[in-house]
Amino acid sequence: MQSKQHLRFTVMVVLCLLFLLYRILDLWFFTEPGTGYVTWGPAWLRYLPALLLAVGSYLAARGIPARPVALNQSNRPLFFLMSATGIFLILTGICCLPALLVIGSGVFAMLDALLPVMAGVWFVMFGWQALFPTTEEKDLPHAGIALLVLVFFGWLAIQRFVIAPASVVRLGNTFRVLSAAAALLFLVNLVKVFLVPGQPFGRSVFASGFNAFLLCGCCEFPQSVFDTLCGVSSLSDLALGIGMGCLGLCGLVCAKACTSEESPVPSESSSQPQ
Repeated sequence: MQSKQHLRFTVMVVLCLLFLLYRILDLWFFTEPGTGYVTWGPAWLRYLPALLLAVGSYLAARGIPARPVALNQSNRPLFFLMSATGIFLILTGICCLPALLVIGSGVFAMLDALLPVMAGVWFVMFGWQALFPTTEEKDLPHAGIALLVLVFFGWLAIQRFVIAPASVVRLGNTFRVLSAAAALLFLVNLVKVFLVPGQPFGRSVFASGFNAFLLCGCCEFPQSVFDTLCGVSSLSDLALGIGMGCLGLCGLVCAKACTSEESPVPSESSSQPQ
C-alpha cells in the first residue's frame, strides 16, 4: 500500500518538473517581458497543464493516509526550507522600506513593508518547531499567531488581483494571483498541522502542498527570475519570488511526509484519564 503512495508522489513530482521545464521554455521564447503576454499560440494552452495537475493532485490525494505518521514527526528539510522562506520574506519587507520615505507613500507602502516581515518571522519561528515532533500533549502556541502569515498572503492575493491587472492573456499576473491563493491554502493546512496535531489533515496537506509546489515553485519562481534577467523586476520582487519558490518546496516536503504509513487512531477509552 505504501509503495502505491510513493508512486503517486513520484508521478506528481515528475509531472510538475515537466511543467516547470515547459514554463521556462515558454517564458524564454514565447512571452513578452514585463507584460506577460504570450507571443505565440493561445493562452489556454498555458493554463490547461496547470489545471490538470491541480486537479490531479486532489485525485492522487485520495490514496493518501488521513493521519500520516511522518507529518507530525521531526522534519529537518522542512526546517531549512521554512527558515529560507522566512529570510527571503523579511528581505522583501526590507527592500520595501525606502518606499516609506517617499512623501505621501500611504498605508499601502507600510503594509508592503510590514506584512512580509511579520510572515517571515512566523516562518522562522515555526520552522524551528518543525525540528520537534508535534504532539497533543505539549504546549501549543496560540492560534492567533497564525495571523502573522495568513494576513500577508491574503493581502498579497488581493493586491495582485486588484493592483496588477490580471487577465487570461496576461499569464504572468494571473499565475501570480493563483500562486498567492495556492500559498494561502497550503499555509492554512500547515498551520492546522502545527496547532492541532494528530488530526486527519494528510490528504488536504498533500493536495495543497503539491499545488503550492506547482504554482509557487514551478510558476512564480521562474517568472521572477525571467523578469529579473529582462530588467523589469525590482529587488523586492526577486526576493519575494525566491521566497515563494522556497515555499513551494515546503509544500513538496510536506506532501512527501504524507506518503508515510497511517498512524493509529487513539481510542476514546485510552484518551480518557484513568
